Amino acid sequence: MSRRLTALLCALCLLTGCAASAPASDSAAQSAGSGSAAVESVPEAERVGDASAASEGAEASAAAEAAPGEESELPNGGSAAGLEWRFERKKFSTTESSGREVYYFGFTYPVFSGEGSEALNDYVNSNYLNYMAEAEAQSGVDDSYLDDYRESMDEETLANMLPFFDEMELTTVWANEDYVSFSGESGFWSGGAHPYFYKVGTVIRRSDSMALGLDELIDTAKLPEQVREHFPEDAYADDPEFRADTIERIAGMADVPEAFALEDGGLRLYYNVGDAVPRLEILLPFSELKMN
Repeated sequence: MSRRLTALLCALCLLTGCAASAPASDSAAQSAGSGSAAVESVPEAERVGDASAASEGAEASAAAEAAPGEESELPNGGSAAGLEWRFERKKFSTTESSGREVYYFGFTYPVFSGEGSEALNDYVNSNYLNYMAEAEAQSGVDDSYLDDYRESMDEETLANMLPFFDEMELTTVWANEDYVSFSGESGFWSGGAHPYFYKVGTVIRRSDSMALGLDELIDTAKLPEQVREHFPEDAYADDPEFRADTIERIAGMADVPEAFALEDGGLRLYYNVGDAVPRLEILLPFSELKMN
């Protein structure tokens, strides 16, 4: 069951993890409502906050560092260019008869109000929230997730295992008159040495509520040159050979961005260059982007 949801989420990331569009000059209208809400133990009821209260609430928690199962705050909401947003969360759990959680599906997502909000909410609903229906249908009392482990682990180890999970957190929103971008992180664990997390990002054109691919957004002809110029100086500095190889692979488009999103400074590209090394982020300034 967990594996089916994992497959759905991975496919979803591939569909929506490419998008960004940027206004080359409009910085005054740019705004980011950001924060991170890592895996959390919350009631199954939706956590709904008023947009204005969310904007004035406490600072977003450092929940990205929280372990699965720990409580964390929802990100602050925000507003820009006639649009407001807050964040909500849904979670469905499967438990043993003892009540211990063995699997959950959690989703943190933006809810929009204001100009063009209906179409944006429809996008979120049709591309993300529909996955909650299967999660809800599968939630309940069950411990079959642990069947494969029972022969090789003692009961004490089983009792202290992390719950299996599928998690998606869209926790950052950026907007101006032309575009809305939201981004965050998704992850899963269905056994093994550690959970796996990856970046997700989407840029929506406000005029038609369409998600844009990278080549639909910018002229990628200059991307190799831009990647070389803005490759972080400290990235993999302790391994010059890996650094040089990574630059060549990305500049040669052998490695494409895992995800990308807009922010105040420009277009941020996220690369997954290997499980054993930190992910790479490259920021391309708006002044250097040629929009299609």
